Amino acid sequence: MVAKLGEGEKEKQNVLNETRSLIRLRSELTECVQYLHQNNIIHRDLKPDNVLISMDGSIKLCDFNLAKEAPNCNPFHMSKDVGTQHYMAPEFL
Repeated sequence: MVAKLGEGEKEKQNVLNETRSLIRLRSELTECVQYLHQNNIIHRDLKPDNVLISMDGSIKLCDFNLAKEAPNCNPFHMSKDVGTQHYMAPEFL
């Protein structure tokens, strides 16, 4: 009984550590996108394949081929024909 309780606690700790890592990655990705938007750049192809995770756990956003400078961007009037179809919002399909 004691061994099973210990295993359960270890599993809970692993899940907690994984959750913390995911939250940190999400926060870091959000910071990347905010930085781009503050500098009037829209990535336009944000998807898992374009987010690299380094050995130290930090992330790098890549593939700016579809990126666009948009100093006067209207977020309610965006082009519908840009991006990877499987990662586009349904209203753009």
